[in-house]
Amino acid sequence: MHKPALKPAPNPAVGSVPPYPDYIAPCLATDIGRPPTGNKWAHEIKLDGFRTQLHLRHGAVTIYSREGHDWTERYRSVANQAARLSPGHLVIDGEMVVLRSDGTSDFWALQKAPRPGISDRVTYFAFDLLYQNGEDLRGRPFLERKELLRRALDTS
Repeated sequence: MHKPALKPAPNPAVGSVPPYPDYIAPCLATDIGRPPTGNKWAHEIKLDGFRTQLHLRHGAVTIYSREGHDWTERYRSVANQAARLSPGHLVIDGEMVVLRSDGTSDFWALQKAPRPGISDRVTYFAFDLLYQNGEDLRGRPFLERKELLRRALDTS
């Protein structure tokens, strides 16, 4: 497993790239028994899939499992699509899911995803932007990161 770390920042005067994080350990949900109330909370749909982290570095994509294992080849179809995003450095937190025709997730099909005919059915639900072009965004408000993620994924 990779430990979360930032690589030392190169001297920008020499024209090198900003630091890029290695795998970042995910923030996991905590069961509190009931949903919180009030307008300071964002609620998201729970998907039945695999938590993954997508790293994009100038078109090169690496997909990490929740434990930090390289799953890029397992989800090659998603990696190929992600490589088409705008150039730059991104770390996106999300969930790999196979959807049924009714829109619900099919965990059993996801477990078989590396097999031909199934891997192309995998959908990546991106729900948080952790890092973008030299900036660790984890200290920013969640809804601000959501908006930055929306812009990063807008390829039109």
